[in-house]
Amino acid sequence: LSVIEPGGGSGEESYAHDSDEERVVVLRGRLEVWGGPDRYVLEEGDSIVFESRIPHRNRNPGPDQAEVLWITTPPSY
Repeated sequence: LSVIEPGGGSGEESYAHDSDEERVVVLRGRLEVWGGPDRYVLEEGDSIVFESRIPHRNRNPGPDQAEVLWITTPPSY
């Protein structure tokens, strides 16, 4: 579970890791997610699933905090 401040996120550089899948659920606020060349804007209640080995990154476009649930299978952290 993460709370991401407006303008915050994983940074400008994409990253990947050794999990099969990653699920992201926006509990509150908004979150931009880039997965490979694709960009998604998730609103409260939205979710997305993608392969964790694909370079990805995220950012809270604001103006409020985003509360986000991250689920990876199998766990890699």
